[in-house]
Amino acid sequence: MIFPENGKECIEISKIIKKLASQPFEKIKCNQYKKAAIINYEVQELTHFLVYDGVSQEGDKIRDEEIHKPKELLAKMGMGDLLIQLRFIAYEHGWDFDSIQRDALNHRIERQKEIEESY
Repeated sequence: MIFPENGKECIEISKIIKKLASQPFEKIKCNQYKKAAIINYEVQELTHFLVYDGVSQEGDKIRDEEIHKPKELLAKMGMGDLLIQLRFIAYEHGWDFDSIQRDALNHRIERQKEIEESY
């Protein structure tokens, strides 16, 4: 587990996903194409927020809080939905989501070291 303090919550999420994945709705309504479309939609919500996060290329604040807050809420919801979809995919393929996260984090750390050494 990458985040031991949240381990109990991760175990509960995994149990819920296992239960939901066995429901007829998941087997009938959500094929791989729909899952890919859902993932794309959720990434778009997050991307839209990041692109319009209220800072210009020059670093000047251009944020309009009335516009920013709803976009931030959508981005958070999109990120959560994306994580759940990815957990579903991992479960359906018999992959250990936590080890995938651990490997990805280690890869990110290694890559960052390579980048820092090149500068």
